[in-house]
Amino acid sequence: MRSTNLLRTMVACLAAMMGVLILMPAAGQAQLSDITKDSQEENLQFFVDYASFQSNENKVYLEVYLLIPRSEFDFVMSDSLNRYVAHGYVQVGLAQDDSIRYLDQWPLNDSVEQPEEVTDTQNIPDISKFEVPPGNYELIAQVIDAQSKKRGLLREPITLNSFDAQELTISDIEFASRIEMANNKTLFTKARRDIVPNASLTFGIGIPVLYSYAEIYNLDYPADEDSFQVQYSILDLNNAEVKAPQTVMRKKGGDSGVDIGGLNTVGLPGGIYFYRIKVTDLATGAVATRSKKFYVYKPSDNRQPLASASGLNFSTMGEEELDNTYNSMTPLLTNKEKRNFKRAGVEGKRNLLTQFWEKRDPDPSTQINELQIEYSKRLEYVNQNFGNQRTEGYDTDRGRVYLIYGEPDEVDRNPLGVNTKPYEIWQYHSVQGGVEFVFVDRSGFGVYELVHSTARNEIYDPNWQEYIQASPGMQGASGY
Repeated sequence: MRSTNLLRTMVACLAAMMGVLILMPAAGQAQLSDITKDSQEENLQFFVDYASFQSNENKVYLEVYLLIPRSEFDFVMSDSLNRYVAHGYVQVGLAQDDSIRYLDQWPLNDSVEQPEEVTDTQNIPDISKFEVPPGNYELIAQVIDAQSKKRGLLREPITLNSFDAQELTISDIEFASRIEMANNKTLFTKARRDIVPNASLTFGIGIPVLYSYAEIYNLDYPADEDSFQVQYSILDLNNAEVKAPQTVMRKKGGDSGVDIGGLNTVGLPGGIYFYRIKVTDLATGAVATRSKKFYVYKPSDNRQPLASASGLNFSTMGEEELDNTYNSMTPLLTNKEKRNFKRAGVEGKRNLLTQFWEKRDPDPSTQINELQIEYSKRLEYVNQNFGNQRTEGYDTDRGRVYLIYGEPDEVDRNPLGVNTKPYEIWQYHSVQGGVEFVFVDRSGFGVYELVHSTARNEIYDPNWQEYIQASPGMQGASGY
């Protein structure tokens, strides 16, 4: 599946013209260890994205995009070349049932006259292509630096759906950092253009324009009305438009078409957004939409520091602030992490907190840690709603459960009754097939204790109703 070295030579020429660095492979394939093998070496950071398109014979055409920081590779002096060289390997695979069903792998080589030529802003775009049946897969991508043995491994479950054969439909959206007319065919050429993917999904300083590529299927053709309308919008996390939509008219060339568009992200604050494409077939009135998440990063925007998307910058915290942050994270910490933190000095605590969130980043290919952002939102909620003068919200039973499991699907609140103490029953329908938590205000002062749950590793007491029976002194009291 890997394209020829001649094709990659063309890509290198294109890169020189476009200011994009692309590494060239050596001839032959690399002999690598199992793509899923865990490594104890230092992690190599890179980005992965993908998009699927319609194909023939009940298959889906999948493109996997990579963006590898050049600075992740070690450059070593080569006496024979009188240059500093770097060697790396890339593997991209699709797995099912713990077996690699499809695999693409290739080597990467690079050289410079001086190591100082390599900067943090230089990235290597690359692409892998598959034609596979629709279904559920695990996408696995691995990058290895042959010099330092650094290894980066990203795994993500993906679902590849077949595209509707009758209704107006849009493919997945590919984000690109550049789109230009193609003079020669390269790895990134389609629709007579070179579309250089931006697998980081991040725009802003250096890449202000978000370019997009998508395919449109099942247009009414031929028809009296030979045009279709495409509208581009940017939405915030509340699905509200944050930039005036732009609309263009396109001519039909058949019952399918290609849409190449984009919007400028200048003026948007740093954060998470959605890019939406809406297509209207003017012949039939049929409408189709497709959205994709992206990020805007601006170093000068204090609302979104790179070190921590939630606003926490551990490197500037003193020990007291580090301890307070640690305390608010205890619902997520393992016993080993708690022990290590208590034994560590100030710098060690900073490293432990940073590593904690890095290990739990659900999408390391982005500049944003979605889990950390979500946890910060939950923390703010529990401290406002479950805390009191003596206890922070995160240190209460309801606060702990909310931080771990999120907002319950149902809450059955039962205030003080004639014969019962105040209690609440929280229901989570999508956790472990459906679980419940029972909290009782046993003292009558608004402190709700967890007395029973059907969730794994939580307190379980089928006789929990005994705890809600009011004592004679509480009957008729106002409680809380």
